[in-house]
Amino acid sequence: MSLTGREYKRVGYGARFLGASDDQVRWGGCDDPRGLMEQGQIYVVQEEEIHSYHTKLIFFAFSGKKFNSVCFEWVSGTGTGSRTPTRTPNW
Repeated sequence: MSLTGREYKRVGYGARFLGASDDQVRWGGCDDPRGLMEQGQIYVVQEEEIHSYHTKLIFFAFSGKKFNSVCFEWVSGTGTGSRTPTRTPNW
């Protein structure tokens, strides 16, 4: 499942951490998930910030920290959260 091109936020859904490069961490001033998250683990999304060229994810387990969405993939069949309407990204 793609993290882009949606008209709603996936609050409460699961996202699997895929790993992160230095460039992915620096993009948009994101926090560094390396050392905090375990690769392959699934984390529950608390908030999603959709910007024009990137999306940041905030997780319940790391409240207040913002991570680049390209470091994650959605896990189908997870999440009991709401779909909060938002604007459609420009891509």
